[in-house]
Amino acid sequence: MGANRKCGLCLGSYVDEEQKNKFINRGVSMYTDATSKAIWVECSSRYCRAQYVVYHPDGLWKFYRPAECYYCRSQGSRDNIPDHVKQNKSPAPAVQCTLCSNRMVWPEVYRASLKESDFICPLCTSGYDLTTTPEVTPYKLFTENTFSWLVQDANGQEVCFQKDFNFHIRSESIFQVITRLGSEGFLSRIRLFPSSEPEIQYKGKLIHNSQGASLNLPEARRRRQNQR
Repeated sequence: MGANRKCGLCLGSYVDEEQKNKFINRGVSMYTDATSKAIWVECSSRYCRAQYVVYHPDGLWKFYRPAECYYCRSQGSRDNIPDHVKQNKSPAPAVQCTLCSNRMVWPEVYRASLKESDFICPLCTSGYDLTTTPEVTPYKLFTENTFSWLVQDANGQEVCFQKDFNFHIRSESIFQVITRLGSEGFLSRIRLFPSSEPEIQYKGKLIHNSQGASLNLPEARRRRQNQR
């Protein structure tokens, strides 16, 4: 819901009135109900990822334009604005599903009595499986989650071992960390795999089997040591 209780279609910019009426009246009619088919898309903004219904998807495919919700389009992509990245928060009024953790655009004016802790999205109630199993390397996870899920300093300082990633924290090699802390200091302060159930994100999405990922890495390390 935009300004003055108007939707994105009514607030959008059009070439003329004919084009505006075409977009507004396209795909929705008095016969549209809960059983009608709709195309769900996900906002391409990394810090949004809110899902919503598109009634004219050819408008995206025709111009090879990734889906981006009205709120990110009107307020600017949060991926390109430092303050938005720092806030790590979407401008879209979205609700997160308690089952799949996907976010759905749902203006607050329409959900005054909703208890968000009980919300289950329409796709989950329809029986769709919204989880995927991509192959992800630890290095891809580091760029989005830093190293806190993998290694922690008992003194509370952030630890980063790679200089290739443009983190806002100090980057050191393992040798430099051990040299600075000393062998005993390193063993007493640095803890590997500190949490059995870390909250890890990939492309803005919460990883559901993060516990399995944190358990597989030590096992992979042991196998590699045995092979040597």
